[in-house]
Amino acid sequence: MMKRMCFFILMVLLAAVPFAGCGSGSGAGTGGGLPGETEAAGGPDRRVKVVSTIFAPYDFAREIAGDRADIAMLLPPASESH
Repeated sequence: MMKRMCFFILMVLLAAVPFAGCGSGSGAGTGGGLPGETEAAGGPDRRVKVVSTIFAPYDFAREIAGDRADIAMLLPPASESH
């Protein structure tokens, strides 16, 4: 009986561990939230920052993220990366 109870508790803990990091993102501290967030007029800026070296990944990220990310390209358009 004791082995069965220990096994059950172990399985519950193992099932709960992957969800331990899930949450609203508000942490302890003055800013509360993700590191690097800036305060905007409506609250913390939750946009992801993406920097691409060439156009193909830049365009891919722009199409996927839309207005939910700040996307920048290191090289100017039509420049050679080599």
